[in-house]
Amino acid sequence: MQKFAVLFQKELVEGWKTYKIILVFAACIILGLAVPFWADATYHGDPLFNPLRSGYIFSQFIYVLMIIMAALVPFTLMSTVAKEVKDGLAATILVKPVGRGAYILSKLLAAFIIFALAITIGMAICWFYAVNTTNPLDPDPVSLQLFLQCLGFVLLYMVFAISLTILCSTIFNNRIVAGGIALALLAALFTLSYTDPIREFMPSEIVRWGMELVYPYSFPSDTATNPYWTALGVNIGAILIFISSSILIIKKKEI
Repeated sequence: MQKFAVLFQKELVEGWKTYKIILVFAACIILGLAVPFWADATYHGDPLFNPLRSGYIFSQFIYVLMIIMAALVPFTLMSTVAKEVKDGLAATILVKPVGRGAYILSKLLAAFIIFALAITIGMAICWFYAVNTTNPLDPDPVSLQLFLQCLGFVLLYMVFAISLTILCSTIFNNRIVAGGIALALLAALFTLSYTDPIREFMPSEIVRWGMELVYPYSFPSDTATNPYWTALGVNIGAILIFISSSILIIKKKEI
């Protein structure tokens, strides 16, 4: 446990030092401030009969956030293992009595905390603006409970994206290749989430679940039944597979 704590502290310190983390926080905060204005400007409801709703603003923010995060996660984490293996730092760390599991899990947890903090700040900014500017006309404002539920779905999907990127970074020594493949996979899975026959197996569907909780009209043409419990199971299963595979690969890899 002590060795894991040392590795975890190292990952956090290194994470906070890099400019990429500044980009993550800047993106979340800017989105939290900008998307509500964009949603307000593009809303086509009649304010007398269909007033602007906080759920609409919040769901639009979540949608844009997921697109941005699908690019930022591979960009910021593509070198998390690949660079250390290439530079020999991984060999220096692992030559000590440090478990491969602790090595991978410390990277996952540190990355998750950084992304979770940035996303929570951005979502809180958007939620506060949406709720306070649409009342008293909003017939169904987004409650704190719904905010926390959506946050939970988004953060779980972030664990999926982070663990997938770490797996790619573990497999490939070239960080550009690792980041590119992780980005391509996330983009492909997101695109497939709009294909009804296989939609229920797509990990991003849990984010869609959160969007429909805060704004049931997010996907008005959607005729599919609720596929979200399957997507939740796929997320959890994929995360466990990605983490286990990363640990097994780093054990077998010559570093």
